[in-house]
Amino acid sequence: MAATLFKQTSLSGSSKETTMRCTSSKSPPTGLIWRFNHSQIIVSDGSVMEEWMQHVKSAPMSGNLTLKDLSTDHDGIYTCELRNAEGTYVTNTLLKIDHSQGNVSNLIYIVIAIAIAIAVAVGILLVYCIMKKVCCSEDPGESGEPEELTDMNKNEDEQ
Repeated sequence: MAATLFKQTSLSGSSKETTMRCTSSKSPPTGLIWRFNHSQIIVSDGSVMEEWMQHVKSAPMSGNLTLKDLSTDHDGIYTCELRNAEGTYVTNTLLKIDHSQGNVSNLIYIVIAIAIAIAVAVGILLVYCIMKKVCCSEDPGESGEPEELTDMNKNEDEQ
């Protein structure tokens, strides 16, 4: 009669990619099932279920399961049932998704976007101020003509 061996593990995984281990003895596996929260089948004997296809990166018959693009909805218990000639190996892995790395990179992008927006606003303001001085200057000394020419033009107008 074949034995059933149980193992409990926990893992803090990345939302980008996380690998859960499921191993047995050196005897080659004859069957493999991965479940989520004891009920939802993820992989059965090498076939990935349709609702999990976007999240399963790899699930070789050797037992490991690599998931990608995860959210906190994927926190839970992942159960691996690996069968071979010696028996069935059951591994329950409690997975908690760690989003801290994603939050840091998002924060960096936000800071860069704000800095660019401020630089653009300052540039627009400078151009506006320069254009206003050139177009709307009423003081003859600011027209760019030397004062002597301005005085000469006034004298000619008076005559």
